[in-house]
Amino acid sequence: MVKADAWFEWGGKAAVAIYGLRDLIGEDSLNNALRGFKNAYAFKSAPPYAGTNDLYRYLQKHVPDSLQYYLTDTWQKITLYDSKILSVKAVPTGSKDEYKVTFKTYIDKVWVDGKGNDVPAAKMNDYIDIGVYGADIKDKNGRTEVNFLYLKKYKLTRGEHEFSIVVKGKPKTVGVDPLGKLIDRNPNDNLKDVE
Repeated sequence: MVKADAWFEWGGKAAVAIYGLRDLIGEDSLNNALRGFKNAYAFKSAPPYAGTNDLYRYLQKHVPDSLQYYLTDTWQKITLYDSKILSVKAVPTGSKDEYKVTFKTYIDKVWVDGKGNDVPAAKMNDYIDIGVYGADIKDKNGRTEVNFLYLKKYKLTRGEHEFSIVVKGKPKTVGVDPLGKLIDRNPNDNLKDVE
């Protein structure tokens, strides 16, 4: 496998990786890892100076075994997802302001090797967010806010998955990785409006 240090990944990958990690392990755990790294290397006037491998070691200590795959995917490999919503439908349940949302997703994940070839992540079993949006709302200052009627992590394998979720409020859009925590080949098909 090729290291994840190609020029086209330098832009926003670090922010996406750290944001996703914080979401998986929690803000306190991430802050503890970063604090330990800072305490070990801040204001050093003589080598060894800190590098990304040192930061990686500190992060590894605070990531449970069940989530180590995420560190490997974001730091050691070039990992690309191809998640999409295939279809979505919502019907009222009969209870006041309650809807049953049924939708299909397709999930794929590959690693890119040293020759630029896709290597399918055949045993993928990753945590991925599934969300149902209602119409946007306004906060007390008049700013528009996203209105999630449902947002939950699921462990998903490659292939198609079908969901049926009951939500309170009229659904507008369904999303897989709706907050963009994964590097997706085409994030534009991660959301689909309700029929």
